[in-house]
Amino acid sequence: MKKTWMVMAGVLLMILMMTGCVEKKTNDLPDLKDEIALKAFEGAYTLEDDRAYGKWTLYFDRSLIEEALKPSESYSLQVGASSYEITINPFAPEMVIAFLPEELATQAIGEGVIRTGTSESNKAREGEEELEIEAIYLRKEELNGTDLYEMSLTTYLSMKAAKNTFVYIDEDLSKGLNRPTHVKTNEGNVYAIKYYYDARQASETHTVAGAFAFLKAQSNHEALLFRENPNRVDSAGTVQEPDTRDRLRDLGGMEH
Repeated sequence: MKKTWMVMAGVLLMILMMTGCVEKKTNDLPDLKDEIALKAFEGAYTLEDDRAYGKWTLYFDRSLIEEALKPSESYSLQVGASSYEITINPFAPEMVIAFLPEELATQAIGEGVIRTGTSESNKAREGEEELEIEAIYLRKEELNGTDLYEMSLTTYLSMKAAKNTFVYIDEDLSKGLNRPTHVKTNEGNVYAIKYYYDARQASETHTVAGAFAFLKAQSNHEALLFRENPNRVDSAGTVQEPDTRDRLRDLGGMEH
């Protein structure tokens, strides 16, 4: 009988010890939040000035979000009344990145708040149509009969942030960034980079939207358009041959 009581007491003691361990482990979990000020990551994030293309590029280590915020399918940066999606950089999975409009001031960005989820203001803003750079062209080694390569602006900036050699001269980091030769608008118009820069300076706002509005207003607008079909680089960095069907656009009498 005494032996039985000793066994029962031992089992009870083990249960109490296990319960205490579970409680301690629970108490040791970090206090994850739904939001955190960007200032909390000061010195750990990079804000690159890509306003030449209409953007600020913000990026930092993915672990900063994972250690501070609750797990979520999406995150966003709230700046004033608007929010901007924060995504994983496909060319550097350890990095998260966000593309912010050029009109934002650095102080306003620095006072931004990172939140779990995507806010309604961001969803509403996605429906707005404003002239912007949708894609850029680079000159690289000739392939498929052309040395031009088209990629979305966000793909280019993501590669740039990740130091991906594809967007460097001769794919050599030491030779510097391969700068775009042409820009393509979200209306499908393509201009030589010189025309774009000149128009940006000549426009009243000195912005991307102002530059493209200025170009469209020119009496010789059709002559300013570039029509060669480039190789296409998708969001994963895969090169595809030119899409010659784009030439049908020129035959359709599309209004510019």
